[in-house]
Amino acid sequence: MKTYETLHQQLENARQLLYDLCNHYGFEHTSVLEQSMLLDELITSTTVSSNPPYAKLIPLTSNGTDYIIISIKCLI
Repeated sequence: MKTYETLHQQLENARQLLYDLCNHYGFEHTSVLEQSMLLDELITSTTVSSNPPYAKLIPLTSNGTDYIIISIKCLI
């Protein structure tokens, strides 16, 4: 399992690359959109895998491309 620091660094690297691509090519360039999708997937996989009992993906569309992450904590 990856450590928190490794996951955090991967997220930061992906975010920085997205920022750099956006500054270079603009918001609508293919490489910017692809990097944005990769960052979304990394955020989703990190969030869901790090707290399985507390997070759940809920599809927003029938094609399965848009999701919302529901985070629930139960204090007893």
